[in-house]
Amino acid sequence: MQALTRTFSEHKQGLEGQWHRGEEVATEDLRLALQRYRSFFDRLLSRAWGPPSTQTQRHR
Repeated sequence: MQALTRTFSEHKQGLEGQWHRGEEVATEDLRLALQRYRSFFDRLLSRAWGPPSTQTQRHR
């Protein structure tokens, strides 16, 4: 978990550093960062809440 936190922090600092220096941040870099965050939180939430029950799925 610490390694993951460190990785996210390093990526965030890199993007913020580019902005503070007045550099353009590539759209692809932003897209990849968001994709990594989304993937992480999807995995985190699926472990915390578990798979939805079949009863809940039938009522959707």
